[in-house]
Amino acid sequence: ALVDVDADGGGAAFSVCTGVDKSSGADAEEVESAALRDNAYNPDFSLVCRGLFAASVLDHLRDDALILLKGLGTHIFFLLCANRDRITRINCDGCEVDPFHQGTDGTQRGLGHGHSNHIADGKIHSLNAFGNFRLELGGGVDPFIFNEALARAFACEDADLSSRAAAEVMDHVVDVYRETREKVGAQAAATGDEAQSSSWGDVLFENLVS
Repeated sequence: ALVDVDADGGGAAFSVCTGVDKSSGADAEEVESAALRDNAYNPDFSLVCRGLFAASVLDHLRDDALILLKGLGTHIFFLLCANRDRITRINCDGCEVDPFHQGTDGTQRGLGHGHSNHIADGKIHSLNAFGNFRLELGGGVDPFIFNEALARAFACEDADLSSRAAAEVMDHVVDVYRETREKVGAQAAATGDEAQSSSWGDVLFENLVS
């Protein structure tokens, strides 16, 4: 979402979407999101997730590893859902393309240049980026690291046969999603807030398959 401009050696960062000079301290939300991605604990969290999937292939560690992995998956799923209003779908330029944030008048908050859909002015344009999100969670590790570890486990990159544990963890998270979505859908139908419930739970899975 950012293009580094370092012609004068100043190391300034310039947003191609908003034209904001990040070195000036403006647009704190994007700076916060970048800090979240660069959090020093991200490598440690990645190592923990990948280590648990590797441990799941050992008979004497499998049960404990699966309990922890399913717990992590459940926690991250609800973390993303509970903070959906602080997570924004963006395109490759960092511009918002998220129907979740549309107002009742059809407008969308914070739209900059390049936000339009792939069909505009009667012409078909390139598709918006899929699975890219700006996180404004106030610090902490990047929750999408769990998805990266899950994908590696499916591909057996860290340990042979880890795909079995990955499938079991994925089934568990999908079950949590289905059970919770039914409850959310029933509540939304009662309150008439079906527009918000339609995006409920989309972040985790969209990022996973991207």
